[in-house]
Amino acid sequence: MFKRRGIGFAISLDDALPEKTRCARPPKNIIKDAVRIRDFFNDNPGTTQDDAVNAFNLSRVRIYQLMKIATNLPPGFIDRMVTCENQTMLSIFSGAKLLKIADCEIMENRQEMIDKLLEV
Repeated sequence: MFKRRGIGFAISLDDALPEKTRCARPPKNIIKDAVRIRDFFNDNPGTTQDDAVNAFNLSRVRIYQLMKIATNLPPGFIDRMVTCENQTMLSIFSGAKLLKIADCEIMENRQEMIDKLLEV
């Protein structure tokens, strides 16, 4: 007798149950969202973060993080990543890593961090 627990309970008396497959979500393009919010603020100069919160259904903290990413990363890197469809590249540059890169005070250090991640 083979059994497996999950949302329901599956029992098979004859054959072993097939392996459970999980669909992995593709990584999200964080930079594309950051550029979208940056463009929203550029197109509407009088808007506040509260307006962006209502327009994009995100928290104020998330709006702040995305703006930090969009303003502090090198422009060439942003242009390349906005159109990126490579799933491994998107998973390398997750939101936490992008924020860590954006926290560097010197632009050369940011570019070095990006280059190190691209080598891997």
